[in-house]
Amino acid sequence: MLLSFSMAMLVLLLIARYRSPRNGIIRIIWFFLSLLPSELPWAAALLQLSLTFLLLFFVEPLAVENGIALMLSALTLWGWYDLHCKTRRADESLRNALHKSLPGLDGSEMIAPSIIQRRNWLKPFHYHRPGVEHLRDIAYGPHSRHQLDIYRPATLNNAAPKPVLIQVHGGGWMLGHKHQQAQPLLHHLAQQGWLCVDINYRLAPRHPYPHCLQDVKTAITWVKQHIADYGGDPQFIALAGESAGAHLGMLAALTADHPEFQWDAKADSRVQAVVSLYGVYDLTEDSHTWSGLVGRFLQKKIMPATPDILRIASPRHQIIDNAPPVFVIHGTTDSLVFVEDAREFVEELRQTSLAPVVYAELEGAEHGFDLFHSVRTEFTIHAIEKFLRHCYKTHRRYHLSDTTTSNPSGRLW
Repeated sequence: MLLSFSMAMLVLLLIARYRSPRNGIIRIIWFFLSLLPSELPWAAALLQLSLTFLLLFFVEPLAVENGIALMLSALTLWGWYDLHCKTRRADESLRNALHKSLPGLDGSEMIAPSIIQRRNWLKPFHYHRPGVEHLRDIAYGPHSRHQLDIYRPATLNNAAPKPVLIQVHGGGWMLGHKHQQAQPLLHHLAQQGWLCVDINYRLAPRHPYPHCLQDVKTAITWVKQHIADYGGDPQFIALAGESAGAHLGMLAALTADHPEFQWDAKADSRVQAVVSLYGVYDLTEDSHTWSGLVGRFLQKKIMPATPDILRIASPRHQIIDNAPPVFVIHGTTDSLVFVEDAREFVEELRQTSLAPVVYAELEGAEHGFDLFHSVRTEFTIHAIEKFLRHCYKTHRRYHLSDTTTSNPSGRLW
């Protein structure tokens, strides 16, 4: 019994530590098994210690097989500790990425390791933060899925309008709901003086692409027209998303004001910054992700489309020179969307875009790593805040200056 448990925990450690094979079914199973232990290795170690101690009361510790079990347990516990140390190295990766691509950051805008408090990462699923007000189920369109939530500072009073972040949830374009994802980020930003808009959109297969993209653009238009009533600044709107939500956010930013992608051809859907976590950037056969069973499922259930349409729906094939500043974050052990796609997208975007492109590759991070509080999540949400605040400061300086003399080209970057 003890040996079986020790072997099971060792297998779980290996799954948490390494990326899955490319087989479609195995990738999905691997993701569900690895997400929690890869982000919360301290909890896995605590569970293993507790159950090992308990099982010792029911076995003979001096038996050979139990001795082997204890040695395996010691090896696995060391592995959990090593994984925990790896989550802390996200700090260095994020700081280097910001410093390399945003040299204008001053010392106060960089991440400090001291900001990571145990009271946060030791309570992974406690999202509420003091001083944050949550407004629910505000309609931004006619469909039942056209609803959004707003997270904002609880005491607005007569304060200046707050910069705005629109959050687009993931879920493979088929699942997901506002308030299920990015809760650590939304509450943190609202506590720091941001106004965050968490949106729903129509889902496949009942509403296949491009309904989801059109809904994101409809939400952007609604925010520009109405967010001032809630204390937001419609002059600065950033997009953030995870996985499929990152795909929609990036595609919306790169196709701003394209009439074929939005219901209202004349609506202003431009945004001032994009944050993309473990996003999907290429839906074509060139992708490292969409092959075999996964690719066939995509085309059958989500985007029943020709190769040309899949190319148009891929952010990698919509890159423009006047893209907004972008912050791309991806984990090296992502089982569902392979990191090679993010690397290639960032490389091509940097070759074309005139705005900053920040890229942070997080060692050992799995798909969906930011769904709850962890050491890596804490570093990530602080890095996102620094990136967005830098973009907002640059935006404010530009609009407060005499653009005719100081920037005749009309560009921020």
